Amino acid sequence: MRIHVISRVLSLFFFVGICAHQESVHAQVELPWLTPEYINSYYYPLVAEFRGFPYEPSRPINVNVLTRDQLQYYFDQCNAKAFKHKDYGDLWPIYQDLFSLWEIISPKDNFQTIFESFMKGEVFAFYDPDKKRLTIPNQFPSFENLKVAIDDTISHEVVHALTYRHRKIQFPDPSSDTNLAHQTLYEADATLTSVLIAFGKTIEQIGIETIDTESKRVIDLIKSRLPTPNSDIEKMLLRWFYFPYIHGLNFVRELLMNQREASWAPLNAAYDNPPISTSQILHPLEYKKYLKENVKIQEIPEQAIQEFLPKKAKIKFSSTLGEFFWLNLLMTKGFEEAEAQHEVEGWKQDRWWLISLKDGQSVFVSLTSWDSIGKAQAFSNIWNQTIKLSSPIPIQVYPSNQTVLLAISDQTLAPEVVTKLKKFSQHETLGTQ
Repeated sequence: MRIHVISRVLSLFFFVGICAHQESVHAQVELPWLTPEYINSYYYPLVAEFRGFPYEPSRPINVNVLTRDQLQYYFDQCNAKAFKHKDYGDLWPIYQDLFSLWEIISPKDNFQTIFESFMKGEVFAFYDPDKKRLTIPNQFPSFENLKVAIDDTISHEVVHALTYRHRKIQFPDPSSDTNLAHQTLYEADATLTSVLIAFGKTIEQIGIETIDTESKRVIDLIKSRLPTPNSDIEKMLLRWFYFPYIHGLNFVRELLMNQREASWAPLNAAYDNPPISTSQILHPLEYKKYLKENVKIQEIPEQAIQEFLPKKAKIKFSSTLGEFFWLNLLMTKGFEEAEAQHEVEGWKQDRWWLISLKDGQSVFVSLTSWDSIGKAQAFSNIWNQTIKLSSPIPIQVYPSNQTVLLAISDQTLAPEVVTKLKKFSQHETLGTQ
């Protein structure tokens, strides 16, 4: 969620300034010189040469210049599009139910209103891969280092434009953990490139040590400028929003550090075999192991739960959550980051469903698979002993399967439902292959 849907939002609106939520304190500066012609004559060849893309003057980047109000309107329209699923339709009510059941928002809160308010004023420029168009404003906040901010922003977006033109881009289910992992790779690549290009040298001249130093500096800078959230839902959205910039930058840094001399080769290769989970982003060594050993992971099928549902029950939605979801959730529930990281290490795979029972009762069901019985038991203990929700929360743990079944509803689940869910979690086809 954004939960994973925000990963779809990121696929539409790539660069969101690290000065988010601070734009209102700056006056707007007119930028008459920032035209499509200037972007194609200056930024396009600059980025293409630095990042190793072909420079094709006969194929200029499609650039659209809008007013700030027009840009925000376009952004809002794309937001609405991002919350439409080809199989499940409108996702706003899905996430309304999800966050209400988790007691991240109250049933009286409106998630769509909260999300749209949170995103206001966030976008300085973005590349829309569907329309193959880079959109920029005709005004920019009057930051102290305005030229640097503009260079970073436009270079970042040009990286995206050229990446979508020349790289092998995959499109998983936009609500999935895999999609967030893919988008994180693309976002972190563009972010680091826009930082390093300012050195005016090739990556070979910049060197491994500077890549390491600059990556860490930018991560620290982003963390220092994060706004203060006012609610639990804003805490979750904020961490998800900046996942590609913080954890993604560290992931890309690890890829580039794993070589004797600086080059783009490891990062370029990642586009052919992108990370398949946020777990691999959080643990780059797991990604390297995945590549080296050609690890195969069999996903828990969406329809696996179907035969175990009570009569007239309906699957309203299903997707994957991922390690970062659980990390984010535990931090929102009061865990310190290091403690939360410890609790979710060992995650292997998961799937979640939002089920509607015959009486209209909504039930969140998740099945997580862990790399050991101990990790599965420890994860279940969090919900049995540490985190208390006011709603009924039946939990079943099956160590032989190294899985944890978690079911949450706003009403007590009928014994028939609990029995069927128990049988489902013990099904022999589940688990990591």
